[in-house]
Amino acid sequence: MKDLQMLKTKLLNSSSSFSKRQMTIFAVLFAVIGGFFLYRTFAAGPLVASLEAEQMTLPGGGSVIADANASSGKAVKLRGSGVIQGLVSLPSSLTSFDIVAKANKCHGKWPSMRVELSGVQLISTVVSSNSWKTYSANTNAASGSRNVYVSYTGGSDCTTTLYLDVSRFYGPTNEVTPPPTISLSATPSSVSPGSPATLTWNSANATSCTASGAWSGFQPTSGSTSTGALNNTSTYSLGCTGSGGDANASTTVTVTTATPPPPPPPPSGTNYDPRNGGRLFSILASWNQRIPLNPALSPNNSAQINKIVELVNARGWPMGTRAYTAATYFVDSSTPKRTVYTVEGGPLYNVPIPNEIYLPQDVPLLDVSLVTVDLQRGCVWDMGGVKLRTTDSNLDTQYAWNYKVDSPGWSQYSGTPSASGSAFPGGLIFPEEIKAGRIDHALRFKYPFHRVSGRVGGQGSWGQAPVDPANSSDMWGPSLTTYSGVSGYSGSEESYTIPEGGRIQLDPNLNLDTFQPALNRWQKIVARALQEYGAYFVDYGGNFAFDFNSRMAYQNDPYVASDVLGTSDDYVYMPNELAKYLRSLASGPQKTPVWNPAGNRDPACS
Repeated sequence: MKDLQMLKTKLLNSSSSFSKRQMTIFAVLFAVIGGFFLYRTFAAGPLVASLEAEQMTLPGGGSVIADANASSGKAVKLRGSGVIQGLVSLPSSLTSFDIVAKANKCHGKWPSMRVELSGVQLISTVVSSNSWKTYSANTNAASGSRNVYVSYTGGSDCTTTLYLDVSRFYGPTNEVTPPPTISLSATPSSVSPGSPATLTWNSANATSCTASGAWSGFQPTSGSTSTGALNNTSTYSLGCTGSGGDANASTTVTVTTATPPPPPPPPSGTNYDPRNGGRLFSILASWNQRIPLNPALSPNNSAQINKIVELVNARGWPMGTRAYTAATYFVDSSTPKRTVYTVEGGPLYNVPIPNEIYLPQDVPLLDVSLVTVDLQRGCVWDMGGVKLRTTDSNLDTQYAWNYKVDSPGWSQYSGTPSASGSAFPGGLIFPEEIKAGRIDHALRFKYPFHRVSGRVGGQGSWGQAPVDPANSSDMWGPSLTTYSGVSGYSGSEESYTIPEGGRIQLDPNLNLDTFQPALNRWQKIVARALQEYGAYFVDYGGNFAFDFNSRMAYQNDPYVASDVLGTSDDYVYMPNELAKYLRSLASGPQKTPVWNPAGNRDPACS
């Protein structure tokens, strides 16, 4: 304001010959500039505290009244002279203060009002309006608890009335620095193996940027660079920092791979024998269907795969070769026939079962599985919970089912050896497939965290929740279970659970030849099948586990051969690091199973 006065004096003294028009222009200019300085002087900062008059200690003669135009619908009425006081807590220092008041005059006189904050006068004025008016003052009071005093004086000839509404306290205005913004893109966003892409980025309000993901190190706040030759899909991330905060951006360059050639057409007279290049079940069965390009993913894909990765990191990725899988025997018309008795459903008669069968004795009975396949008749017999009878040559089982070899390989009813209704050999890996170097069908896997309808966090009703191609599922649960430190609800609707019948796939763009740790021959064959066909969730199990046909079905162990597994171990393992490249595919709606104990017979195989 002092500078403004000096400028005004200098201009007025510089010449005595200003025209009326020039003087008018100067007057307008000074009004605008002065208004700006006044605004900067009295403009309120952010409100940091307020004190309603009715919250203060009233003097004698003071009263709280209703007033629809007051800030809280109430005000204080004060007559004559006195002091009203209160306490306010200031979270920050102050720059200004105001109080809302009005008055009634008496014999032409208005009451006077004086406001003090802990002994420092803020306002001293005459309240000369009978409608609410705001009285303001600047202050530099520090933060903390402060006493507020409002003293008032009425006329000497008669008693005036003062009304108080609210006192407001304003802090300094903070200029907010906007946070950084980043744009990061890749051109092109999809390349063939061995080709590069160009990364381009720009930022605003940033002082430094750091790269992560498929690149690293400090980067300028704007720029471009080449990725170099790419052989795997890569994600590039950039984080930038400024005085207003942080920002992050990412872009992914997809490395496309040539679509693998379709499998050769089946020879005349479809080959269902997996031991010599054939595939069990119908060529239209879900087991034998490749996953199309760019399939839709499950809406819970991230949670589901993260839980698989967590379990694999704790317990490994086992693939059973003896126990906890099925012993599949290939039989013919010369094989002896036996009766298979079941707890669930009626017996199966004339089931071809070899004289010498070997069943594991070191696992729970319900995990002892036996399969016989008669390719001449075109029939598959699937048995679970198998035990040799001591009184005759027949078998006792918990469940037994049969299927036509050209069927879908899934039961339409619940009550099968696999909880999902899948035929056990549908997703088995046979040693002959590893020896030949190719698996031309989907795999099967077991897993502890299965979806059960209606169960979340251990609460609610529950029921089976299969999805196509499954027609039934495990239904017990939920239980909060810990597997080697991995906790979760088995049998629930938690986002990480997978419905039985759900399908997973290994990222088809993953380069198996350059993957680290390097894959051995059989691991690469299994991984390729997971890329092309995926795997179906078929049953509950304590691990994320896959199945080879049991070595107990062979007189001479085929798995010890160097071109198969090269070991006699009961379990072999996929690399843990591969699990994070899995993805969970979208499935259809949950289904209501149909229980039919007599549904375990196909008339053609009975």
